[in-house]
Amino acid sequence: MFEGLQLAENLDEAIINCNWHPLELWVANYRKQMWFWQKRRSEYLKHKSEIEESQMKLLRGQAQTLAQSRRKKVGGKSQNSTLACKRNEQDSIKQKYRIAKNNGRELLHSFINQLQVDGKLANPHLLPYTAETLAASGDQYEPRHIIKGSGEKIINEAYDKEYIESIIIPHLEFELNDINLDKIAYDINEKGPYRVVAKQTEAGTVSIPFLMSPFKHKVGRVEVARAIKQQILWLRIQKIWNAKGEVEEENMAKDGSYPVKGCQGFGLGESMRPKLYYQELGEGEEMYELFLQLEKGKTITDEQKELDLTAFDWTSELMQVTKYIASKYQQAVAMPKFDLMKKQQRLQEECNKLYKREAVKFDHLLAELQKHNVFKHSEIVCPEIGSTTRLDLLKTPAKYFPAEDRVGRGQRLGDFLKSNKLKCYQFGYEKRKNIKQVLAELSRRS
Repeated sequence: MFEGLQLAENLDEAIINCNWHPLELWVANYRKQMWFWQKRRSEYLKHKSEIEESQMKLLRGQAQTLAQSRRKKVGGKSQNSTLACKRNEQDSIKQKYRIAKNNGRELLHSFINQLQVDGKLANPHLLPYTAETLAASGDQYEPRHIIKGSGEKIINEAYDKEYIESIIIPHLEFELNDINLDKIAYDINEKGPYRVVAKQTEAGTVSIPFLMSPFKHKVGRVEVARAIKQQILWLRIQKIWNAKGEVEEENMAKDGSYPVKGCQGFGLGESMRPKLYYQELGEGEEMYELFLQLEKGKTITDEQKELDLTAFDWTSELMQVTKYIASKYQQAVAMPKFDLMKKQQRLQEECNKLYKREAVKFDHLLAELQKHNVFKHSEIVCPEIGSTTRLDLLKTPAKYFPAEDRVGRGQRLGDFLKSNKLKCYQFGYEKRKNIKQVLAELSRRS
């Protein structure tokens, strides 16, 4: 602001009085300051890591831990940049395709291995035209002798690639989508709309009620989290304050303090000390003042020698602090006044609306499946898949990216599910939840 006022004065002086010298001096000084600032900035960026390292050494306790954590996160982002930070869109799409192919290959190998274990597919290590991989005496091998984790090399050597691509992969994709379809049918026809019920969490020192919800935004969870945080905070403060020795559950610093975030204590770590520490300090101060007064009393007459001991009280305030902490803890553990009834009714209405929307989509899906007579490998007679825009490919997360572009081919069961915005699977999607149970079910269906 001061520089702006000075510049305005110099401009007026130059325009009105035709005196340009002050303005020239101001511009020269400003350029000098900016040049000095740019040099400092350049030196800082050049030695940024060294400066941060030296600053890190000055920190202690929780402040040092938090700084190290933030540094690791920033370093991780710079080394493992997300797909959106690729140099161009084409690189991003190629990277997603590579991830999708890897996901599909892993699931395919696991499925083939499960079929081998169940005896529904030939053991590649025992076929006469594959390389010898079992070094053991005798030839009475059973499926349980399969080497765990058949690799891509032995699979390509043992099985026909066209058979895998045209039979096994479509079969795998169809069965996974058929499981999804059965789950959707069960939810619509038998389970019905989601029932919003109240449960209790024991995360705090006392149980707190909350509402179960199928939505991503959990209504009332923020208030529950705050209540739990307050309970834990005041319990920690109370334990440390009333401690007679070292508190086992807490990390004690070298100076005997305990960092408790939220207690508004000393330093960046918000450190606090037990009451016993202040008790000893207060009693020492009391004794010092008392002896000092006694020394002074040696030169005072007998009538003036009576001492008022309350004047030397340094510890009575500690009892008030103890009562205050106890009251705050009791206030935190008191049952929070959450109006669950109204929230439950509102959530139930939202769940009913969600159920109706899902039911409409499911009815539309059944009509399409019946119209096109969809079954396994029916894509050869089903309508073709429309084109996919580049924007759609960029928006699609890597874990929901297909391993191949099927534009122009016939629609499969997964394509009908996807077009109706229902849960589906396409080869290349990331599939990790309950994978062993799912593969066992697929092998049983095969």
